[in-house]
Amino acid sequence: MKHLSGCPICNAPIEKSDVICPECRAVLDNECFDAHMARCPMCLYPKVSGDYICDQCLGGIYNRVFPVSSYDGPLSYTVIYNLKFHGHKELAPVVAMYLKLALDVLDPDDEALLVPVPCSADRMKLLGWNPMVEVCKVLDRPYAELIINSGIRTVQQKRLNRAQRLGSAAGRFAINPPYKDRLDEFRDRRIIVVDDIVTTMSTMNSAIALLRSNSFSDVSGASWLCEL
Repeated sequence: MKHLSGCPICNAPIEKSDVICPECRAVLDNECFDAHMARCPMCLYPKVSGDYICDQCLGGIYNRVFPVSSYDGPLSYTVIYNLKFHGHKELAPVVAMYLKLALDVLDPDDEALLVPVPCSADRMKLLGWNPMVEVCKVLDRPYAELIINSGIRTVQQKRLNRAQRLGSAAGRFAINPPYKDRLDEFRDRRIIVVDDIVTTMSTMNSAIALLRSNSFSDVSGASWLCEL
């Protein structure tokens, strides 16, 4: 006898062993980048054309960040929007299922420590929980909240242009005080910073830079969505 529950996206009946219904999965799979999509060999960012060259990589400064899908995917964006802004925690397994595609590339041996990007103080106050922490819990991989917001007040990224976003992220994060005396426990680990969306890469780069400045050498990033 099948045990059914509801798809967290459309509420269609699904078996309890499934994360989402076949129809929603087909749409999200279609919105995800093809597994063989051309990417920059250095930073792993998807190429928008065959002759695309990453400015960062061209200058010799890059971070390996693997996004799974485009910001323009209607259902992909709706899922992350409802998780992040409306507190639909039941959507965390959906994000985790697709974020795993990035983790499998960055960490094929399943040995990395995941570091979730903290949400804003306002978002934390409203929800009472960090969406990316909930995603990490679902992934059932080791994770640690090594970084927190520094307390420097920043404007919402979506209200800023590219240049403003890049500047606003500087100094945005700090090491979480409970971990300050424990960093040596993690420095030999591969670290993957996980976030929901990358646009200008300012937030992700700021988080990675903080960890590297604290002597973490093997640091990369994973995101479900990116803006091309």
